[in-house]
Amino acid sequence: MDSKVALYFRNEFRDARATALKDAEGYQQILFVLERFGSYLFERGGCEKHEHSEDSKGLGVYKKCIIDLVKKHHPLEKHREKKPKWTSLYRDSHTAFGSLYEMVMHGRNDALHQGAFVRILTLHLVEVALFLEDTLMAITGGRIKDYMVRNPVCAYAWQPVSFVRQMMLENSFSYIPVYMKKKETEEKAWHIIADYHIAEYLRSAKGDFRGKLLAKSIEKAIGPAIEEAFPAYPDENIQAVLERYVLELRQGKPILVVKKRDNCDELLGIATAFDLM
Repeated sequence: MDSKVALYFRNEFRDARATALKDAEGYQQILFVLERFGSYLFERGGCEKHEHSEDSKGLGVYKKCIIDLVKKHHPLEKHREKKPKWTSLYRDSHTAFGSLYEMVMHGRNDALHQGAFVRILTLHLVEVALFLEDTLMAITGGRIKDYMVRNPVCAYAWQPVSFVRQMMLENSFSYIPVYMKKKETEEKAWHIIADYHIAEYLRSAKGDFRGKLLAKSIEKAIGPAIEEAFPAYPDENIQAVLERYVLELRQGKPILVVKKRDNCDELLGIATAFDLM
């Protein structure tokens, strides 16, 4: 499989999984991506259609090619049977992908009729999505741009604290990038606003001054406390990026993926520890 195609479907599965995690019964989007992915593999050969059986329709058509792809590329599934000694803990802790796929395949028709089963199906599909994301990442390579979240939400230095606080609470963000002046210089660079910056600033209010603090701009209110972001460039190897990350003692802070353009850094994406797992 081409690495660009693998990355496309990995992003599709990741987005669908994020939707499902917000809704205990939101299995449909993962299912749609799984069917498109299976159809892509099927059209390129490698899938055997099982006539006169349940496997001859729906997800059963794509069963063989999807399971074979996972067995070939997944970091641990490909060793499940070949190296049982060092995969014993893995085998005891995770359902085999083939069995998981079977449960999803046979359960999707009942999901429309049984509410509790819908939630179970959603959990199974989230597991399937994680399996396939790991499998596809093994195909794409190890560049930081393959791990980043593209088009991240940003803040502007002139925006009020109230607006940034609202964005954080609405989206459950811990960090938001902001492009502003460096300390003691007119040069601008990407910085990171953390949720604790907002909390510490607002909790310093006494009496009725909370409204006044909320109305101040980011630059004036907490600008001096905000750290410059840790930058990386899209084609950098993830291992090299992490080595610099550790050396600069940036543990816990997100990585901003940037591209040099007209004497400034264009923000392409953001990668947190959550994305790199």
